[in-house]
Amino acid sequence: MLRPHKRQLVDVTASAAGLEKALAFANDLFNALESAGHRVRFACNSEMSHRPHVDEHETIQKLKKQEDPYSSRNLWRPSSPTVCYVGMIPFGLAVIEMTEEVLMRCVNGSYIRESEYRPPNTSRQYVEHTWTATENIPCGRLRLVVYSPHRDVSWSMSFHETVKRTLTQDIAKIVKSIEDSTEVVQKEIREAEHRAELRKQQWEAQQERWSREEDQRHIANSNSDSREQLNQIIQAWAKAVSIEQFVKGVEERASDLSETQRETVQERLRLAREFIGVQDPREFLLSWKTPGERYVPLAARKAGDNLYAGNLATSN
Repeated sequence: MLRPHKRQLVDVTASAAGLEKALAFANDLFNALESAGHRVRFACNSEMSHRPHVDEHETIQKLKKQEDPYSSRNLWRPSSPTVCYVGMIPFGLAVIEMTEEVLMRCVNGSYIRESEYRPPNTSRQYVEHTWTATENIPCGRLRLVVYSPHRDVSWSMSFHETVKRTLTQDIAKIVKSIEDSTEVVQKEIREAEHRAELRKQQWEAQQERWSREEDQRHIANSNSDSREQLNQIIQAWAKAVSIEQFVKGVEERASDLSETQRETVQERLRLAREFIGVQDPREFLLSWKTPGERYVPLAARKAGDNLYAGNLATSN
């Protein structure tokens, strides 16, 4: 299968041999849809369109666990889905050349169809290194997958060629099938939007629960921190008062000493004051933060916002 570097292309996946046929069919299909009044274009990024996996196997099968040259995981895919609008309902369109299982023979490192293999002349002196393996290779027949590009809608239908009939012969049938599917897809989209709305409501409710739980944690932490700080302030206050009482007691007793001793004691008290620093118990209390100063609860914030909105409305 071709894997062009450019990805902003019409959604057609094919081999080099099958590309011209695939593009011709896509062109005829798009013209038929446009003639029926349906717009065909690339999906816009804003539409958040989704392109599902398109199976290239003629006989639908599960993806192989191990990668090989024909694995679906190696297929090219466009950056934007190709969509057709029937009224307001979008339908994704993907054209792919199918692959078929073929018995291949590896001859000296190159694969050929087993039907094309010719054994070497027995008179030749060297031995060919050869073995067979079943591979999926492009078969030239096309599949059209019509799907809903809505991310939450898994609806799709497909049309594929047979050896006796091409997709080009069925274009009128394909257009009619797409038109007849609008009601079904519209219903699927409404249900998907309803599911999305429920998920949104559940997410918002979960967010609200998380917000309340976080609010309660902050309230508990602010109460705990405020209580701890107040206990520290009380202890510091008691210590400051104790020091102040100690200093005053020493000064009172120093009055009974001789002048020389009194001067020595006063000098020592001065040095002690400088070492300890000025400690005013009132400063401790002013530094204390209440729980409400540490954290404003969610309910209080909402009440404040409502009050501000009410005042604003009144002033207007």
